[in-house]
Amino acid sequence: MIRNNNIHLIWLALGAFALAYIYGNRSRDNSRKALTDSPFANPLSGFENPVATPEFDGTYKLVPEESFKDIYKGITCPEQLAASKKLLEFYRKQFNKLNIAKGVITCGEVLIQEYRITEASVNNGVLNGKAIFHEDIHDPGDCCVIGVQLELKDNTLKFRVHAVGGKPGEPVVFTRITSPAATGM
Repeated sequence: MIRNNNIHLIWLALGAFALAYIYGNRSRDNSRKALTDSPFANPLSGFENPVATPEFDGTYKLVPEESFKDIYKGITCPEQLAASKKLLEFYRKQFNKLNIAKGVITCGEVLIQEYRITEASVNNGVLNGKAIFHEDIHDPGDCCVIGVQLELKDNTLKFRVHAVGGKPGEPVVFTRITSPAATGM
């Protein structure tokens, strides 16, 4: 009798596809489509993030003239200038609107990035911590831990990311357009 040991690989692949479907289509206020058509329950429903961020929660709009100031620094040829302009346009679209809710930061329109804060301390309106960074929430499985810093003064938010243990870089600057009190978060 010949045995087909590949059935285990098939079941493993089907399980991986099911998980990719679940995590790739999870429900978020600003994501493409909720799990309404999914045959599976949302595994993240009811998940409480370990770090609350009530003083930072809200929706923010990019202030492009204060962000990405050094993008043209050191440009020496037309090709570099063209590439820098394309990069700046990508950044403007990607960071046009930023949402912070219960320790989860999201931004982007098509490519939705997520920063899920896992550890943090807040001193004088500045949050320093670690976050699980996922550059595309619709493409599960490729995330990493990074350092984050949120600095809020009045309605101006400066958002910085960096390698864990490293120093924060130049900020992406936003202005708050809604707060939890206004949105009922």
